[in-house]
Amino acid sequence: MRYFRAYQFVFDKSSGVANLLLTALCQLIPLVGPLVSMGYSYEVVEILHRRGGRDYPDFNFNRFGKYLTRGLWPFLFLFILGLPMMFAYFLAWILFAGVLTTFEDKASPLVALVFIAAGFLFFVGSQVLMALVAVPLSLHAGLSQELAFASAWTFLCDFLKRVWQELLLAQLFLWISSIAVALVGLAACCIGVYPAGALILLASHHLQYQLYELYLERGGNPIPIMVEFATGEYEGMDEDG
Repeated sequence: MRYFRAYQFVFDKSSGVANLLLTALCQLIPLVGPLVSMGYSYEVVEILHRRGGRDYPDFNFNRFGKYLTRGLWPFLFLFILGLPMMFAYFLAWILFAGVLTTFEDKASPLVALVFIAAGFLFFVGSQVLMALVAVPLSLHAGLSQELAFASAWTFLCDFLKRVWQELLLAQLFLWISSIAVALVGLAACCIGVYPAGALILLASHHLQYQLYELYLERGGNPIPIMVEFATGEYEGMDEDG
């Protein structure tokens, strides 16, 4: 895994800054904007995979509809996955508030600290679990461009069996580095937070690309990918895209 490469690859080409700004601009569009950005990011993953990491496509507004459609599939997976997690958070909050209310006058500060620590551990653990499940499922949906639950579950189990440690480390790196990148964006009169968010998004998908390549190297089964680019506009692309 080349962790810092996930941020550096964006600027490998002369149009890198423009791609970053266009991705950031899309995220400002209500409702559909984040889906478009996600769809473009998975197109980047696909082209990097097809070209051995040598190049990635420029953001093209003529492909706005295709980006939107492609981003919809992983969004649906994440939405379905997020529903039980939100329900678990709701139940945990009710339980936590109920216990504190019951023992508000009787509990010692030590007991309160124990409950706060338990709540924090539950939150961190659920986030780690969510990442371990969400990344493989969204990767499968983003590349296959379909909601194939059976094959996605098979891929999830096989993916975790082969690269779960690298996935966990990649997520920890992304969580820590994204804070630093966001702070830099906030320091630029807060305007830079939007390009910073786009950079974090592209970096997260480059890490997914690296994990997928590592998974394949270790004998994993490839995700069925549509043949749109096998002989399409990105075939024979020069070094600048």
